[in-house]
Amino acid sequence: MFTYKNMNVNYITEGVGEDVVILHGWGASIGAVMPIVRLLTPHFRVTAIDLPGCGKTSDPTEPFTVKDYASFVLEICRRENIKSCVIIAHSNGGRIAVELNTNSNLKVTKNIFVDTAGVPAKKSFKVKCRIRLFKIGKRVLSLVGAKKALERLVSKSGSEDYRNASTVMKKTMVNMLSLDMREQMKDISAPTLLIWGENDTATPLYTAQEMEKIIPDAGLVVLKGAGHFSYLDCPAVFNAAVESFMGIRN
Repeated sequence: MFTYKNMNVNYITEGVGEDVVILHGWGASIGAVMPIVRLLTPHFRVTAIDLPGCGKTSDPTEPFTVKDYASFVLEICRRENIKSCVIIAHSNGGRIAVELNTNSNLKVTKNIFVDTAGVPAKKSFKVKCRIRLFKIGKRVLSLVGAKKALERLVSKSGSEDYRNASTVMKKTMVNMLSLDMREQMKDISAPTLLIWGENDTATPLYTAQEMEKIIPDAGLVVLKGAGHFSYLDCPAVFNAAVESFMGIRN
């Protein structure tokens, strides 16, 4: 553990060989990606990171942007002398991975994007109505100065992840969720394997299909019956896909 911009930072590095950096999703931790760490450490040097506000890494003092996240990961790479690596990213980690691929001096040799974010999902009519009503309610309560009612409205709105987040992480979440990274994805030059749950509702399968078209050297593997944590839902198929892509021969 070390200190970075007044945050206590936790990460692990295990194994020897080519470097692999694993970026977990929103609200998760190193523990959530340990099955992937255990799969790869016999063959690679694997670094898994508790991202800011997750696991044993403390909240940032100011809201983070995707560039802040990338700088954070690059500092760990600097400390571990990682100059080139494979990136494996899940969910929100994918946004950071895209930034590292296209706007940093880190040499990314391959990517494995697992149910990652970055292509905006379509909003249903019901969701659009709920957002519209929230905005109207927020505006009205702000105008009449009903501070407590406004706080209650905000606290009951949004996802469970948003409601459970600290103030600084709520603002960070807004920064990240607003990103449309499709233009940056066009500049990813590393071979990229997309692994997706067929029934993922957080980052729906059609977003992966769009990514496959955008990223120049990308291929998609769909895990039947799996959800957003497809690597946990279908570990045998996931492991086989990763081993083939990474050139692991058992």
